[in-house]
Amino acid sequence: MLGISSNNKRLRFLVGRELVVPVLALLVSQSAFAQSAVLSAGSGSGTAGATVSIPINLTSAGAAQIVGIQWTFSFSSDVTGVTVYAGPSATNARKSVTCSGTRCLVFGFNNNLVADGTIAIATFQLATFPSNNTIPVTLSNIVVSAASGAAITASGGSGNISLIAPAISPGIPPITLGASANCAEFPATQDGRCFTQSIIPWVTFGDVWESRLKMGNLSSGAGGPIQVSFTLLPPTPATNGRPNHIPAFFLDNRSLPAGQLQMGESAIYSLLANESVDVRFLYPPSGCDSHGENCGNTPDPSQLSYGSILVRYLATSPANLRGLAKAEVTFLARKDGSVYGWQATEKEAAPARMWKAPVEVTYDKAANYLTSQEAAAAITNPGTQDATVRATLYDQNGNLVVAKDFVVTTWSAISFTFSSPGGFGPAMFPQQADFSGWVTFEVIAPSGGVVSPLVLQGIGNSLASVDVQPFP
Repeated sequence: MLGISSNNKRLRFLVGRELVVPVLALLVSQSAFAQSAVLSAGSGSGTAGATVSIPINLTSAGAAQIVGIQWTFSFSSDVTGVTVYAGPSATNARKSVTCSGTRCLVFGFNNNLVADGTIAIATFQLATFPSNNTIPVTLSNIVVSAASGAAITASGGSGNISLIAPAISPGIPPITLGASANCAEFPATQDGRCFTQSIIPWVTFGDVWESRLKMGNLSSGAGGPIQVSFTLLPPTPATNGRPNHIPAFFLDNRSLPAGQLQMGESAIYSLLANESVDVRFLYPPSGCDSHGENCGNTPDPSQLSYGSILVRYLATSPANLRGLAKAEVTFLARKDGSVYGWQATEKEAAPARMWKAPVEVTYDKAANYLTSQEAAAAITNPGTQDATVRATLYDQNGNLVVAKDFVVTTWSAISFTFSSPGGFGPAMFPQQADFSGWVTFEVIAPSGGVVSPLVLQGIGNSLASVDVQPFP
């Protein structure tokens, strides 16, 4: 859910009763004589898709004895959400902050006076693709109450959030290789940090699908702090020279406050030894154009997005990267609402030139849908050149059945269902009988090219991942 949230989500459900008394106290129309207050928003700066925190400050006059404050936020769609915490002036008076809609309230079940200063900290989530480089934040409908219960004359002000970089999509995070003897078997970034990375072939979210990514700093080596990151990659990197994107609404278990819905194509997490992060890719944003840009700020659960995931690990010491547990993606299908049905798991693996996996596909799928079988594959190319991949089917006796070549452009992914025209089609059933055997994927060009595949096996209404193994 987007919009303004407090540091206690449950307070949203209590607005109808527990907040009635303090709100009424703030709405008393009688003003305290000669007392006044001004509530102002500070300013801050940040980058598109990031968060920016600004202070909400109180300044009073006429010896105002303030015990409660209420205001309403106004901001453009370039802000996708706000989290509000109590500032020093509020906490020193033992007051808390809660928000409902765009209205926020500083209150406490006491008559402690709120001193001038920062009463709240507002953390704004910026849109991935803001339409403006300056985002105004306005405070209005200010209501300030005195210890006597009377209202105090009050006014509000505005602040700005400035983007310190053009509002562009981050795309694939660049790595510039630099020489570093300190990284041993790992490549190094230009600033000397060691890294390793791979592409997980497939991710899908929206419609009935959800994908969950798990990354961890679980190591059989020396262990130590690392940074892990993900970047969602579109099936096709660019169209007519213009980059493509697949932003997602996602949740993770590391960001604060917990349960905050985020939108973007990438995220970075700092992990100590034995820590991990879980990311749930839920929905694509609404209104995106054909390149995945100019999206709206609300989820569109009816749309389906798919692509692959770049997973990257960074550390200052190569010892911290040795023996890391591999990342994995779990695909979930919702049967009804929050009830999940199908599930399959995809594990991170180093790319290779050749792969092999067992598959079974039913020839006459209309005969019995409960036992009908189908297979699907996704192949991603992490190389710097387009790759031609030859997919070959062998029956259970090792006889060649059919082969087909697929072109996988650099930093892209393809997918196909085995018996569909985009896959092997009817050619995989030369005897008009069920297929049972093996599929191999081999990079035949360029020399030294490597890919990472995924194979899923469907049986009736169930789905399972297939163990795809590299081989010489």
